[in-house]
Amino acid sequence: MTAAPGGATLVALSDLVALDDEEVLDTRLSWLGDAVDGPQRLGIFTDEELLVLDGAPEPATVPTPWTSRLEQGHTDTALSTALRGLIARGMVHVEQQTDGDGVVVHAAPELFALLTMRRHVTSVVVGERHVDGTDDFAVLHEQRAGMWLIEYVDHRGLHEFVLATAEVAAEAMTLWCGAQPDRPVPDLDVTLTREQLADRPAELEPVAAATAAVTITRIDLSDPPVATWSGVYSGADGHYLSLGTREDALRYVGADHAAVLDHWATTLGAPA
Repeated sequence: MTAAPGGATLVALSDLVALDDEEVLDTRLSWLGDAVDGPQRLGIFTDEELLVLDGAPEPATVPTPWTSRLEQGHTDTALSTALRGLIARGMVHVEQQTDGDGVVVHAAPELFALLTMRRHVTSVVVGERHVDGTDDFAVLHEQRAGMWLIEYVDHRGLHEFVLATAEVAAEAMTLWCGAQPDRPVPDLDVTLTREQLADRPAELEPVAAATAAVTITRIDLSDPPVATWSGVYSGADGHYLSLGTREDALRYVGADHAAVLDHWATTLGAPA
């Protein structure tokens, strides 16, 4: 729930439209059709704007780096300011009900379409990237017909949305990880238990020295949810993959650009 100007209360905008609303459905289908020919950029929003528009979906798979650092009083102010900004930009229209009890919210079908694509999914892949002490994220929401809605989240709390096929998304994520086609393949292939990893084994020193580290979590939202983990590490000496095993251990292996791309393609279910 979000306080609207004048003290009224708004529910998350995504709760105000049915998933099969005709205009919203037509918009989603149009975007999916266009994305077959190339990635579609669907806008940039801030942490606080998305919290106003979409609330805090469960499970909370999308980070909010900026607002999560705010104290509660400051968060309330930020959300109120974000709502005013959305209204001023004409993206949302809030109308007081004639009886003075509550408000009516209006928005374009395109905004509702984006929110429903972000919330109503069966699988989510979350990439968390650490580079030079800065954390950024890429959250990929699975769509119909093998499409993914990529939500890039930078450390400033800006969320950029791109709709793409699984193949294009895999290429984008490989680039986002810092994988380069001209790097050597490190001579490493070691499997370690979590207890062994806690001792910081010397074999993993090259992995620890990587300049870009990306942890990847795929969450299939079944009941209960099923999560799988992996990682990509990139540096001057090449790239490494970390992969879970059935024995609850982790395998670290040297990789080239093609192996990183293949890992992302497999994670996103892209055709071979």
